[in-house]
Amino acid sequence: MAFLAGRDRHLTKSFQVVLNIAGFLSLREEARIGSGWFTIVPMLQDLDQLAARIGQLVQRTRQLHAERDALRIRLNDSDAEARALKQRCADREAELQALKEQMRDHSGALDLCKAESQQAEAALREQLARESADRLALEARIGEHERQMQHALAARDAEVQRLRLAASSARERIDAVLARLPGAAAGEQA
Repeated sequence: MAFLAGRDRHLTKSFQVVLNIAGFLSLREEARIGSGWFTIVPMLQDLDQLAARIGQLVQRTRQLHAERDALRIRLNDSDAEARALKQRCADREAELQALKEQMRDHSGALDLCKAESQQAEAALREQLARESADRLALEARIGEHERQMQHALAARDAEVQRLRLAASSARERIDAVLARLPGAAAGEQA
């Protein structure tokens, strides 16, 4: 606030100088109208240059004040943005810590699950070994039973073949006996 008050005093002084110059210029016009004005022409030209320079300084001062105000606004915005970024960083850090805690909890649970799965795997391997042995024994019994069945089937096929041959032979003998019976020739002719 003190700085702003000092700035206002400085601007007031600058305007007073400009007003004094304006007053002087009006006096110069009056002097030019009166006699002997041509003798003070170089001094008036110097004063014109001085007035122009002071006007430039006042304009530059206003520009600097405007730039300062703009920079102050940008600085305030940057400070606010920095505070927001710090807050976001703190929030992210808190989230990271929470995630680390979760990761530790999950890691412990994962180790427990891994140990349980290893135990289950060992039990399953033992069961698989037992069942594989049982399967091999069952396959051996089935193979033996199949061989016995094939042997029995071959024997039965041989018996069926023998019975067919016997039936065929018996049929031939019966036909031969029937052919020798009296009246068989007449039945064939009829």
